[in-house]
Amino acid sequence: IDAELLRDRPDAGQTELEGKMRAQKKGLKLLYIGRIEPRRDPFFLLDVLAEVRKSDPDACLYLIGDGDEAYRDSVKAAIGEKGLTDWVFWQKKAPQYQMKGVYQQADFFLLPTEYEIFGMVLLEAMFFRRVVLTTPNGGADMLLRSGENGIVLEKSDPARWAKALLDTAADPEKKARMEQAAYETVIHENTWDALADRFLAVYEKR
Repeated sequence: IDAELLRDRPDAGQTELEGKMRAQKKGLKLLYIGRIEPRRDPFFLLDVLAEVRKSDPDACLYLIGDGDEAYRDSVKAAIGEKGLTDWVFWQKKAPQYQMKGVYQQADFFLLPTEYEIFGMVLLEAMFFRRVVLTTPNGGADMLLRSGENGIVLEKSDPARWAKALLDTAADPEKKARMEQAAYETVIHENTWDALADRFLAVYEKR
């Protein structure tokens, strides 16, 4: 990633979603950013939220993303059917330079993807020191050491995902270590500056 593009901009302003996140004073704030589509399984996110709310009734899910109208409508219908209307907030899109505030307001970033080429949103969330919970996929395999700089779980049981979130939130010191480790993974291994130094080192050895 280009870290400079993610840092503060004087004209960044605040997205509508960030305002709602700031207004939430109690409960976990779960975040998803990406396309609303089957391989990202937003229905699983709703199931995870429902499980989390059994222990944390103030927990909310925040979504930024768009998708095909019919599929998007089916997700909206499921939100109502599951009784989650008051705990799910959805914004179709937001400019990249306003993402910092959204990421920083979240407690966890969730990506229950079936497959992923890499998953740049993982890098962004980690750069902003968020604990990522995702599935074993191309990006996660390269970036995450589960339990150290994020959490990797098979997408088989929403109750297991909820427990991982709640257990991590219940240990603030561990959560803070994971957040810092996530940031350092990006800064030392996955920015253009860091990669350029590595490429030059390899080139100079030839």
